[in-house]
Amino acid sequence: QQPQQPQQPQQPQTPLHNKYLPAFCRGASILELAGGRAGNGDDDTKTNKDTKDATNAASDFPYYPPYLLARILLEAMTTLRKKELNQALKQPETYITPHVLLPEYQEEHHHQEENEKEEPQQQQQKSASTSSTTTTTQPLEHPRSFPTRLAYQVHLATQQDPLYGLHHDQQRHMVGIEYEVVLEHELRKWNIPFETEEDLREKGTARTPDILLRCPIAVPVSKTTGAPVHDINNNQHDDDRDVEWKVVCWIDSKALFGDVHTHNTSV
Repeated sequence: QQPQQPQQPQQPQTPLHNKYLPAFCRGASILELAGGRAGNGDDDTKTNKDTKDATNAASDFPYYPPYLLARILLEAMTTLRKKELNQALKQPETYITPHVLLPEYQEEHHHQEENEKEEPQQQQQKSASTSSTTTTTQPLEHPRSFPTRLAYQVHLATQQDPLYGLHHDQQRHMVGIEYEVVLEHELRKWNIPFETEEDLREKGTARTPDILLRCPIAVPVSKTTGAPVHDINNNQHDDDRDVEWKVVCWIDSKALFGDVHTHNTSV
């Protein structure tokens, strides 16, 4: 038998803030480091050679959510406690002030903040050129309304993250409410008696799904695909053995993506 090769010790992983923090302090924006800057003109951070080098140095991760990266930088650069971080992400212009920055970052942020501010004349020229092409424009919020560079960068990250953050949670919440209304409307249209989550809470029920059917219903489902059979009488299933009936007692509406494979493997 051949002697086994000794296993190489695994290199400890570098904490994310140690990887991204130097590049951010050299001038790279959160959106650049997260990989979300391409094609976006809302980030006014000036790009120079140091910034490009900093961005390239942090490019081992192809993409990292800007909202989560902003939170990591907040934890590493400020004295904010965990309970205060959520408020800082909601209102960076109020909570991310020079007083909460660690001493080693205060001078750097004052310097970077001045470099990022546009002159009023440049802002007016930008607004004039934009208004000449479109009739309805919204003025770009000026970085001077933010007390620190970190506050402005956190603002951009939370505004432009399509998957994480406060705005995404609000949109998902509104979509969830909308489809709960659609669900109740469809059940009433089919004269299916049910109780809502509010009805169950008033009764003090331990579990409160969005819809509790007063009388369970049976739904035809394809054994092959696992998808509901919308019209079992249209001969779309040549073999009746491919169809089975599933009993449904309650329904929970979630504003999340889900397909048959996900439900079969994860739920």
